[in-house]
Amino acid sequence: MQALGSYRGGRMLFLGLGTGLGSAMIIDGVIEPMELAHLRYKKRKSFEDYLGTRGLQRSGLKKWRRHVTDVIKILSAALEPDYVVVPSEYSIRRRFAS
Repeated sequence: MQALGSYRGGRMLFLGLGTGLGSAMIIDGVIEPMELAHLRYKKRKSFEDYLGTRGLQRSGLKKWRRHVTDVIKILSAALEPDYVVVPSEYSIRRRFAS
């Protein structure tokens, strides 16, 4: 539901950061929940291992934010959204144009 509240038209990728990683893509008003959290990212660990709470605790805030930016770039290249919305406790809602 949070993804729909952020939607402003076109192709939006939503990445919800918290305990884990939630993801959805909305294209022309149609929402598609996605299970991207368990895809491999680095060192045989998943996106969720790096972007979830455990990753934040392990990496520290500065390094965690670099991982978030890196994952946004990777997923944007693969999914080609018009924009990405990333609400979390540690980052103000940002829109990343692809």
